[in-house]
Amino acid sequence: MQNFKKAIGIIAGIICVQYSLKAQDTVQCNCYQRPDYHAPIGVMIDHGNKKGEWMVSYRLMDMNMSGSRMGTEHISPDQVYKQYVMRATAMNMQMHMLMAMYGISNKITVMAMANYVYNSMNMGMTIYGMGSMMNMTNMSMMNTTSTMQSSSYSYGLGDTKVYALYTIVDKQNHQVLISGGINIPTGSVTIKNSPSMTEMGSCSIASYNMQTGTGTFGILPGITYTGQNSSFSWGVQGLADVELGTNSQSYRVGNQFTTNLWLSRKWAKWISNSIRINSNATGLINGFSSTLYPYGIAYDPTANTANTGGFISSVLAGVSILPGGFFRGHQLSVEAGLPLYNYVNGIQMNTKFLLNAGWQYNF
Repeated sequence: MQNFKKAIGIIAGIICVQYSLKAQDTVQCNCYQRPDYHAPIGVMIDHGNKKGEWMVSYRLMDMNMSGSRMGTEHISPDQVYKQYVMRATAMNMQMHMLMAMYGISNKITVMAMANYVYNSMNMGMTIYGMGSMMNMTNMSMMNTTSTMQSSSYSYGLGDTKVYALYTIVDKQNHQVLISGGINIPTGSVTIKNSPSMTEMGSCSIASYNMQTGTGTFGILPGITYTGQNSSFSWGVQGLADVELGTNSQSYRVGNQFTTNLWLSRKWAKWISNSIRINSNATGLINGFSSTLYPYGIAYDPTANTANTGGFISSVLAGVSILPGGFFRGHQLSVEAGLPLYNYVNGIQMNTKFLLNAGWQYNF
């Protein structure tokens, strides 16, 4: 937590110093030709388009997890196996996003984003636990550290998001943008487990974090402030995802609130660097899948809704490149980061590494 507070203080201090030094610099920048005009690639809904302007983009978001934690503490496999006979040992979550934005006017922009999700997860199960599930007797003398390993994966369309953006302030290199959107449940909540996972004792349906969608409509409000001077750009953003109703599996995923705070430095006409603090608070899943969690019994942490939601804050460093000539209007960006602070409800996996990369094109 101390590292998180220090990081915010450093970024806020840099912004204040740069703004005071450049207070008299009120000449409007030619923003679209700056490599730091866009927020870091992991931030969406950071600007509105001018009338008649299009922007299309592709983005990759990748998250790697391994090991287990309870609350803010790392815990050993044995601590998990005291409560469950199975545990997730590693997981990779990827999201491929295609987005298009169009400026209806200088104030109003519409945006749509489609997602394709790929998840992979490795599971471990104690030999003792397997025997217990099979009602085998005389298991007490077995080595409980011996495990069977299996893997599972899921892929498919994620939920689709549609937004309307309205620019309420756009003067002297400062912009304030409000946004409202709808989450359309085009992703799946009925993906099946792989045969090997079922043979190990898992339910036929995959766990909550392996599904590609929410199964419910949601509303997506947000507000974003950005600013620029001759060398720096910065921004602060708050976004929410409020789910509505209950899906076909009798549960509703937790609501989310996300904040972003970033600072970018333009070194030349074609390159900039950025640092960003991203924080995400997620609520518990409401209800449960009777197929995944029959009779209230869960054999692994990922099948128990008590082990969902929490708070994570991460720091990410990035670079953006703005080619010229034939590639004018195109931008390539990447950022990578690590968690600063992570609290989880119940027992969940450790987030180890974050990666965002993408291409954007304005025309």
